Amino acid sequence: MKRSIFSISLIFTTILFVSHSFSQDEIHLFQSPDKVTVFQSGAMITHNYKVKLNEGSNILQLDSLPQAIDGKSIRISMPIKTTVLSNDFKYNANNNKPIEYPKSILKLEDSLRNYENQINEINGLIVILNEEQKIIQNFKLEGGKEKAITVEDLTKFAQFYELKLTEIKKSLLKYHLQLTDLTKLKNDLIKKIAEMKEPYRKNPFYYIETIVNAEEAGIYNLELTYFANNAGWTPYYDLRANGLDKPIDIIYKANAWQKTGYDWKDVELTLSTRNPNMNNVLPILSPWYLRIYQPQVTYYEQDSPLSLREDKVSSVLTKDLRGSGDANVIGTVDNKYFSEEYKPSAKYSLKSDGLKKSITLNHEEMEATFEYYTAPELDLDAFLTAKVANWGQYRLLPGEANVYFEDSYVGKSYIDPASGTDTLQLSLGRDKGLVIKREMQKDMTETKFLSNNVQKTFAWKISIINLKKNNIKITMQERIPVSTHEDIEVKLLEKSGADFDKETGYLKWYLELEPNKNIEKTFIYKVDAPKGTI
Repeated sequence: MKRSIFSISLIFTTILFVSHSFSQDEIHLFQSPDKVTVFQSGAMITHNYKVKLNEGSNILQLDSLPQAIDGKSIRISMPIKTTVLSNDFKYNANNNKPIEYPKSILKLEDSLRNYENQINEINGLIVILNEEQKIIQNFKLEGGKEKAITVEDLTKFAQFYELKLTEIKKSLLKYHLQLTDLTKLKNDLIKKIAEMKEPYRKNPFYYIETIVNAEEAGIYNLELTYFANNAGWTPYYDLRANGLDKPIDIIYKANAWQKTGYDWKDVELTLSTRNPNMNNVLPILSPWYLRIYQPQVTYYEQDSPLSLREDKVSSVLTKDLRGSGDANVIGTVDNKYFSEEYKPSAKYSLKSDGLKKSITLNHEEMEATFEYYTAPELDLDAFLTAKVANWGQYRLLPGEANVYFEDSYVGKSYIDPASGTDTLQLSLGRDKGLVIKREMQKDMTETKFLSNNVQKTFAWKISIINLKKNNIKITMQERIPVSTHEDIEVKLLEKSGADFDKETGYLKWYLELEPNKNIEKTFIYKVDAPKGTI
């Protein structure tokens, strides 16, 4: 009996302990994110809370979180003397409270109702006038037996008819104009109210429920981090060349965006080139076996054993790649050059609207050599290029660049570190300070008809004038045709000192021009081909 009483007492004590541990109300916490690391696809978001905990177990509800959270990425960190027992990402189905809009919006809605009432009133007046007009137009003047219709009656009726219809038409015109104006004001107001209501829109209410055990009561710091989709950034640059004897200023920038469902206000922003979606499974290198390919032989019953067909042998040696440990990359962006993090000094705010926000990341000066390039056959402008040696030290990512030369915007270029060369070549746009002309030399261009062939000689003269105030270097490229048939012969007769590549037909001149000087180059070639082919 004593043992039974002891058991009941123990169970009762345990129930009291559990009831004491979990009987307290849930502690609701809300905190906007204060740190965000944006990857080129996705973002790691951090919230920091201060929470008052009781001794023992505490149920916390971290409210108003975006739907885009990856539940597996949720991490809750707390100091010593606390233990996070569990956490669960949930949707609050009871979030049905009506939105309370500010007085400024309510006042505009009153104005909107006033416009609608005026529009309804005018539409009613228009209906009445149309009916009145219809009655007048359908009215017929008739005489009786006792009194016939006189000319005076007809005159009075005609005057009344004209006066009344004119009055109705003027009123209709006035009301239609008022209706047009009021409808425009109404539509503009509807648009304005919708824009003002946007920040108050009702988002789905998601939250994290977590159970934390505290060794003693007190105020503790809690850090929540999670990964969310629907965010990212892309790099771009401003390139400013202020002169041919000065380094290039390159300003690293980013277009960052997010559509996680909640605005980020004054957050410490980090932009990272890492790919958090990459598969981190350790690759296993399997043996690579070589074997002799055995062709399959097929016999057909209707034929003799001598009539057989072998599958076409495509290769004697084949690879057995079964069990290969190659890892797959998951995600929309894969930076294969380096891992870098950019931390702007200022705090930033990004609305959850998917619109790009420009952020300045860094500024560098790049030593460069400047040269001009022209291909007069295709374009009579000279293009300024900058060549940057050892560009790897600047850790550039692929991206568009806005190009400025001597304080003028000249267009867009593209930085492509994947080109694989030691020197990065940047296009700085057209320079009208070099005047280029390409003219056919008619006195040296001729056609000769032989017995079976036709010989055509082509002569071109290119001139370049340097209108700039400094010496320039320019590479000029032209071409002649390359024969791919034994009956067609192409012969270069004059190249004016150009480097000639017979395989491609390219001619290149490496020229230097002083200010206000011009240079001329001529190239002549002959094509010998059968009649009717050229």
